[in-house]
Amino acid sequence: MDKDGFFTSDFNEAAGIPKDYKIYAKGAENLVDYITVSNSKFFTSMDIAKSLGNAYRVFSQLIDEPSGNFTTEDLSKIPLGFSYDKKVFK
Repeated sequence: MDKDGFFTSDFNEAAGIPKDYKIYAKGAENLVDYITVSNSKFFTSMDIAKSLGNAYRVFSQLIDEPSGNFTTEDLSKIPLGFSYDKKVFK
């Protein structure tokens, strides 16, 4: 984590996402806590880097031509529904 509370480029590299992406570490940790501590108990632990990397791979495929950080315009073009292969994240 850097001095501003964001994961470093080393984390991004481990997650397989662009090194210049800024992910607020506390926000990601809060999400993990919510998922692992919720009453549903679907998960008891979570690999943050792997999970964010998987989410990035799926999300990137919804944008026609991702170039760096996702813009508001990119996000507005995402389809309302989609399906994907859970084994290969495509």
